[in-house]
Amino acid sequence: MTLNVQEARVLGPIGEHTPLFDLRVDPRTEVRLDLSKMSFITSIGVKNWISWVLKLPASSRLSLIDCPIVIINQINTVHGFLPKGSEVKSFHAPFVCEACETEASFRLELGRHYDYVPVGQRQELPEFPCPKCGEPLEPDFDPGRYLRFLERGG
Repeated sequence: MTLNVQEARVLGPIGEHTPLFDLRVDPRTEVRLDLSKMSFITSIGVKNWISWVLKLPASSRLSLIDCPIVIINQINTVHGFLPKGSEVKSFHAPFVCEACETEASFRLELGRHYDYVPVGQRQELPEFPCPKCGEPLEPDFDPGRYLRFLERGG
């Protein structure tokens, strides 16, 4: 099935008056939502997000691009935040160097740095060198919890 593509971008916070929630989605449409310029999400924003995704046609798909940490946390904790059949195409993850204490964030891409895995299977992350000393960076998060959104099926 071929889907039409509709692109949208969130600028600033997701809250009560976010223009995204006025976006009308036709059936058989993939909405590619760029979150690279999103700053934060309020509790009203979470409520409105859930209401919006519940209105998406079942034949459409939501693809999230450049998800910040706050969105990954919402996907992992709020049931229905990411509708069934939708995907995180890329997200940002924090890393730290235990040797020199440098912190860095990397953009991880679906199919390049990670894939969806069966429930209970651990997603292995690529190794990144520290930009300061070259030692391997460690995830600055609990991979078992933070990457839970990558589990599918059951």
